Amino acid sequence: MNPLAQLKDIHLPEQVHQYPIAPGWWILLLLTLVIFVIGVRVFMKFRNDRKVKKQVLEVVKDAKTPQETLTLLKVALMHYFPRSAIAQLHGDALKAFLENCLPESKQGKFSQQIQNYLSECYQATSGIDQTAFNQATLYWLQHALPPKKVSQNAASHELNQNINKNLTSKEAYGD
Repeated sequence: MNPLAQLKDIHLPEQVHQYPIAPGWWILLLLTLVIFVIGVRVFMKFRNDRKVKKQVLEVVKDAKTPQETLTLLKVALMHYFPRSAIAQLHGDALKAFLENCLPESKQGKFSQQIQNYLSECYQATSGIDQTAFNQATLYWLQHALPPKKVSQNAASHELNQNINKNLTSKEAYGD
């Protein structure tokens, strides 16, 4: 008799199933999901911060009057800074605020471009060169927005000082 004839068929063990997944894989999945959600939120904030800037840049190029350009500039400012502080700025105070929002390396060029346009803007007979005013506004929008946190804090501090100075000067005159 053949000894191999007495052998029985090989029985394979049961298939090892994949579930439940090991805890390390769950942690990796959760970590990947958290990183993805954070990345999407950062991207959306980045895009939203620049949306107003992009819209105003497109419209300023076609502005026909100094008042229209200044209004567009203030719309952009009110999106990034407190409305109550920006709405009351005009003339030299607005010019100083705009200059302080720019990096120091860009302030000199902006000062040359803007000249006295902001204080002459609402005069009946203003000698404002509209093209130069638009170019100065575009320059500021491109280099100052969206503000960096340090710049925004410094600008807000300056706004508070200007508001306090205006309030004390009104009190001194008895208004």
